[in-house]
Amino acid sequence: MFFTSCPLGCDSTLVKSDIVLPEGALLMCDECGQLLSQADEAVYNDAMQRFESQHGVDPNPRAHLRRLRRIESYWSMPPAETRILDVGCSFGTFLAILTERGYMAEGVEPAGNAAEACRKAGLKVHCGLLGDIGFENGEFDVITIFEVIEHLPDPRPLMEECHRVLRKGGMMFLSTGNARSWTARAMKGDWDYFSMLDGGQGHISFFNPASIGRLAQSSGFSLVGIETRGVRFVHRKTHTGAGYALGKLAQEALSLPAKLISSGHDMLAVLRK
Repeated sequence: MFFTSCPLGCDSTLVKSDIVLPEGALLMCDECGQLLSQADEAVYNDAMQRFESQHGVDPNPRAHLRRLRRIESYWSMPPAETRILDVGCSFGTFLAILTERGYMAEGVEPAGNAAEACRKAGLKVHCGLLGDIGFENGEFDVITIFEVIEHLPDPRPLMEECHRVLRKGGMMFLSTGNARSWTARAMKGDWDYFSMLDGGQGHISFFNPASIGRLAQSSGFSLVGIETRGVRFVHRKTHTGAGYALGKLAQEALSLPAKLISSGHDMLAVLRK
């Protein structure tokens, strides 16, 4: 098991939550509410092998277009004057969109197959971990980290390196699941985002708005805002017929209220240096 204390540096104990998975109940920091997997290193390493797949694990382009719209609502500099780094760029879907829009975009990706695929597509991608690349201080205007930090036993070194390579006044956009969402509260262990084994998610650390704020502050960032979206109460593996249909209707009805009170399960944190 990775965790004997909160990876965000809280001086608190870890207690068992009521979210039970095959590898054991998720542990919870009783100070910031961070949820943590009890999976052992062998299970984690096996799950992470999916990211070396030749087929890729990128989200669909629509998700990236939605993210870009949100970024552009905060960032006003023209694309041609904006140097942007996508950390954990996978097979380059978002990088390709940025490049088409005229941004000076490059990526970092530790999975060799994904990085090579990006290069073959003409994208500027560095293979390895961010701290190993050797970027200069303040080299980038914007940094994006989409669905990365939930895989990390300790996210603070990555956040501190992002802070170093971002210029003063630059912004970082970080996405991850919201462990205090209505989805998490309703589905608990049935929410596939929590799963280490089903689909090989490789997720071990689950954030909420408070713990994201703590991570940002401890890494030197100011928190500009947090946006959430999406509600899910049912999925086809456990619900059929009328139960599934009613669940879908409830999801649609509660989507806007969840967004307004930061209870959606997709979370975007906007940070500034």
